[in-house]
Amino acid sequence: MTVDVVTPAALDTLFAHAVDAAAPPLERIRFMANCASALDELYMSGDAGRRPELAARWLRALTADAVPTLAAAGVRLVRWSELGTSTAGRLRRYFTESVLPVLTPMAVDRARPFPHVRGLALHLAVLLTDPAGGPDLFASVRMPTTTPRFLAVGRGRYLPVEDLVVRHLPALFPGMALVDRHAFRVTRSAPGAPPVRLEVDADVCERALEFLLRELDVRPEDVLRLSGLLDLSALRELYAG
Repeated sequence: MTVDVVTPAALDTLFAHAVDAAAPPLERIRFMANCASALDELYMSGDAGRRPELAARWLRALTADAVPTLAAAGVRLVRWSELGTSTAGRLRRYFTESVLPVLTPMAVDRARPFPHVRGLALHLAVLLTDPAGGPDLFASVRMPTTTPRFLAVGRGRYLPVEDLVVRHLPALFPGMALVDRHAFRVTRSAPGAPPVRLEVDADVCERALEFLLRELDVRPEDVLRLSGLLDLSALRELYAG
C-alpha cells in the first residue's frame, strides 16, 4: 500500500495492521513506518486538524509499541553505555570520519538568531552553559541524512545515530558544558510555513520546550510529546535490513 494520498480509510487500515498483535512483528514494523509517513502527510496537508486527538493518539500508540515490536522481531536498539570497548572505538572513528563532517551545530544568542528548522528532519535541542561564567546557550543540531539512522553494532543490535551524536556533543561545542539535550522534529504545511506540529521527547525540560515554542512560533496545542523514537518512518531501514 502506498501512502502518497492520505485518506481516512487508508490511515485506518495502516493503523489496524500496525497494532495487530497477531501479525508477524516485521510486518507490523513495516506498517508502523508507513502509518507514520501517512500521519506526516496528514499534518502537512492540514487535514490533521479535523481529527487532531485521533492523529496524536495513534502516533503515541505507535511510538510506545515500536521498540517492543522490534524486540519481538529479534531487533534490539541499544544505548551507547551498552557498547563494548571495541565497538565504541569503531563508532568513534565512524563519527569523526562520516558524521562530524556533515553536522552543522547552530548556537543561538543575541547575535545569532534561531536557524531555520527543516520540516520532518530530526534535530537535537541542546542547552549549554559556560563554565567560565559566560551566558548560557541554546543550540540546534540537525541529524545527518547521509548516514543510516540506525547503526549496526552486532547481530540484530543497532544504535540510533542520535545517540552517537549525543555522545560526541562536547566535541561540537568546545569550552561549553552540556546541561541537557532533547530530540525534536517539526512538520510544516510548506517549506517556509510555520510548523503545524512539534514532536518532542516526553521528558523535555520546560526551559527547552518554552524556547522551541517561542523561536519556532508553535502553539502549545500543536506540541506532541512522545515516549520513544521520533520519526518512525525510519524504521524502514530495519525492516529492509
